[in-house]
Amino acid sequence: MTTVSALDAYWASRTSLIAEERSLRRDTAYLANLTEAEKKAEGIIRDIRAVEAKTVWGFGVENVHKEIPVLFPGMEFLTAKELIDETRLFKILQKMPKGALLHAHLDGMVDPAILLRIALKHPAMHVRLPAPLSLTTSNESESRPLPEFKALPVSQFGITADIASPEYVGGTWVPLKDARDRCSLGAEAFDEWVIGSLRINPTEA
Repeated sequence: MTTVSALDAYWASRTSLIAEERSLRRDTAYLANLTEAEKKAEGIIRDIRAVEAKTVWGFGVENVHKEIPVLFPGMEFLTAKELIDETRLFKILQKMPKGALLHAHLDGMVDPAILLRIALKHPAMHVRLPAPLSLTTSNESESRPLPEFKALPVSQFGITADIASPEYVGGTWVPLKDARDRCSLGAEAFDEWVIGSLRINPTEA
């Protein structure tokens, strides 16, 4: 087989594989039966994506966001969030039923502050951590101990304790509200620790 025929065979095989893969996509049947209005909308979105791929993410584009060292498609969402917010494509997606929530994990779709506020109303909710919470670790996301939460039956309710005290035994369940009320670091520091532990910042993404 000559080099040319080998390349032709490769490209034919590649084209066939791509077509087969696309035929297995969940939206294949739907895209084949679009209404005229849907075809027009789909074309508009594709055009906008193509334009912004060059004008927003393309090589050589002037980067006005100095905190983002390098721009490229598919970069970390949290790192590029401010830039994404400004794109025309994202503004369109925000008006859709899902509000541009294209991918999310169930435990990452609610504001942690709201979750904490609700959890504090339930006596069954408990918290524990591997070691006492200190002033140092409560302010440093890299080293602070992560909380573990669990709803316990009345028969297993934990003891009342100050989780920031050196006397706290790591791994001991404490009622969440009691842990907050008795935390020697203060309720505000307790809230910041819990909420901060449930959020992912750009440096961790």
